[in-house]
Amino acid sequence: MPFPPCATAGAASWRAERDMLLVLDGSDRLTAAALDWLRNLLHRAPGLRLPAAGRHPLGFAEERVHRL
Repeated sequence: MPFPPCATAGAASWRAERDMLLVLDGSDRLTAAALDWLRNLLHRAPGLRLPAAGRHPLGFAEERVHRL
């Protein structure tokens, strides 16, 4: 499998037809720009799943929170 492109449009098109899992740890430390990038990526790549561990929810639409 080729390495995915880094730009949002390229990364989204590369992932658009794939089911993928992107795991985030320490997601409470993400910048606003990184959260916007992830939100855009999730919108463009419906097969992408994003489990995230952090102190606070990401605030995305349709987000499910499991408190441990």
